[in-house]
Amino acid sequence: MMSTQENIARGSMQVNLNNYTINITYHTNMKEYNGLVNLNYPDKPYCIYTIYSEDETDKNIYIGVTSDYNQRAYKHSICRTYKRYKDFPLYIWMNNVIEEKKLKVMFKIIESNLTEEEAFLKEKELIFNYTERDYTILNSTEGGKGPTGRTPWNKEKVNVYTDEHLKKLSDSHLGQVSGNKGKKHSDESKQIISLKSKERIEKGWINPKRKKVYKYNKDRVLLVSYSCLQEAGTKENVSSTSIGEWCRQEKRPNNDFIWSYVELV
Repeated sequence: MMSTQENIARGSMQVNLNNYTINITYHTNMKEYNGLVNLNYPDKPYCIYTIYSEDETDKNIYIGVTSDYNQRAYKHSICRTYKRYKDFPLYIWMNNVIEEKKLKVMFKIIESNLTEEEAFLKEKELIFNYTERDYTILNSTEGGKGPTGRTPWNKEKVNVYTDEHLKKLSDSHLGQVSGNKGKKHSDESKQIISLKSKERIEKGWINPKRKKVYKYNKDRVLLVSYSCLQEAGTKENVSSTSIGEWCRQEKRPNNDFIWSYVELV
């Protein structure tokens, strides 16, 4: 039997599974978790926040949307130290204010109790208004859900890396051992992974990157099609990895069947 105890304020849940207890920390923007309905979940959980300097003469500002402001504030404080984010306007500015000017950066909720749609519309409106007031907007996009408006750095570029640079990248990884080598999931970790997988199945989650798989006889007559490699492997009692290699023509199957990701004419 499974029973649950929930701490809404902290965003955590204690699960008792066959007399085995595990603690799960989850995002507070979850309305339902594995059959557990959070009755305290607000109908409008989204809020608008701003990031700005304590220096009132600094007219740089970032405007964001979140349904978990504690997590978002923490994320911004950490991301500014990561190399992969070093070129983001927000983090360039934050590092300058904090490291060079020795000043504080403020994180402030300016509007709450919003639906997701209301929050993203309000974000775009605020970005426009602050721009009209001669503020420098540190957002990478014009606001709204997702990366809309952000131009990939390598768009329409070819031969971005030289052969010499590519060789250096390759050589830098030679002999490196994976950080996960020899490590095993704890029983607690396995329970969490299991619960998450069941939740995705219950919600009918479908991998958007999955490919259909087609099986033909040697005369190129379609015998059967499958929604993905996993289904094909299960139904055919064959390794899905092997079927993938046959579809990519990396290997030849030990029979007269033809496997393909596309329909053969």
